[in-house]
Amino acid sequence: MDRALSSTLEGAAGEAQLRAATRGTWAAVVVAVLVAVAARVPFMAEPGFPADVSQFAYWAYLAKSEGMAAVYQTNELSGRPLCNYPPGYVFVLRGLAGVYDVIAPPGETFGPDLIRSIYDGARTPATKRAYAILKTPGVFCDVWLAGLLAYIAGRCWRTRSAWAVGLAYALLPAAIHNAALWGQVDSILALLLVAALWYGVRQRIIAMTVLAFLAFLTKAQAAILVPVFAYLLIAWAGRDTQRWGRSLIAIGVTVGAVVLPFVSMARPMLAAFTQAASYYPFVHLNGFSGWFLLSPVAENHLDAPELSQWYRPDDVAWVLGLAPRTIGFALLLGVWALVIVKLITASEKQPVVRVAVRVLSLAFFVVSTQMHERYLLPAAALWLFAYEARWTWWLSWLSLALCVTVNQAWVWANPEDGVAGRVISDKLRELRWLDQPIGVWVACVLMVLLVGQMVQLLRAGRAQKETPPETPTA
Repeated sequence: MDRALSSTLEGAAGEAQLRAATRGTWAAVVVAVLVAVAARVPFMAEPGFPADVSQFAYWAYLAKSEGMAAVYQTNELSGRPLCNYPPGYVFVLRGLAGVYDVIAPPGETFGPDLIRSIYDGARTPATKRAYAILKTPGVFCDVWLAGLLAYIAGRCWRTRSAWAVGLAYALLPAAIHNAALWGQVDSILALLLVAALWYGVRQRIIAMTVLAFLAFLTKAQAAILVPVFAYLLIAWAGRDTQRWGRSLIAIGVTVGAVVLPFVSMARPMLAAFTQAASYYPFVHLNGFSGWFLLSPVAENHLDAPELSQWYRPDDVAWVLGLAPRTIGFALLLGVWALVIVKLITASEKQPVVRVAVRVLSLAFFVVSTQMHERYLLPAAALWLFAYEARWTWWLSWLSLALCVTVNQAWVWANPEDGVAGRVISDKLRELRWLDQPIGVWVACVLMVLLVGQMVQLLRAGRAQKETPPETPTA
């Protein structure tokens, strides 16, 4: 086993330097949780993004009425499976439909009439109940994540860091918007990834492996951290056949338990993974990635009958006969290779892992095509996991938080039929600097952040063992 890894890779400090959870840390955890709840619950009964929330409701209804595998039936209009999500979230949706039926008044069930009302954004007692229930998983994971990040920061740094990190996520506008307003579930992926990393850097590799695969079985974007998870697993198992055996058993049980109810629809279910990189064949889908610079738009065009009228395809040759999708994939593989080389060669592993998490989560969004605006949110949480008590780190994270918040609000600022929401989105779309839409400048900021982190990655692991500063700036 890699001794340097086991001796130095405990969060932001080594195993011996992990602090006990003090009363101040637990107080920070409690306050972060309470603040996160208070910032989200008031919005849960409001209509979310109609297309997404009604789609989740439809999948929940199918899973309840026809069995979970039914969500992968073929859509007669598009010829694709009805559900383009991996099976992990279908378990959650099936449970939510059951919860609705339990708490709803007699005679009221989770069915087609309710789904139509959700799509219309109706505000009835039934739809408000459904909105709150459908948003619960995302909000719950948001709240848990705020507390977990505070706990991690308190164990690795100082109590003041626990307060700062926990409240930073609890009050992150993009996180509140994503789960409590929009009704999306990116915080589920973020929580699973952060929890997996926390187990991984403390050498609880079996738990890390289970959570990492659960993340991948819930959202394919979990692959962004494959180099880190693979390195931690290989460094831990080494040549120990028993450890490899336990790991493979854990993987098999996890995958089997999630996939088993869908074996009758195995092929379309697998398409949720294999076709993830080609489902929307455009250089971007309103995500202010590096590819937004190639195809900037001033409006989101979500309701356009043909997206190809507004968004540039990513599978058409561009430079040297290579399509943007191929270029983006090659760039991402290059980042992966750099991270792997640094993890293998660095004498001090923990600073490399910390920076690698930041680089990988941001590079996935910046260099890949087909990015939606929401795909940047997990990076904000992962950066808080890879926290450093320095003002330069805070400046970078606040820039990242502003970018993901602006991107989400530019696309859709809830409530859709509310004055405030329309004003925010409209103003962001009207903003111009040097006659360029705001997305161009957000993309530039993200690219600068990525370059800065890659430079830091190249420098990481060279100095002597890194420890928290005596008076960290939290």
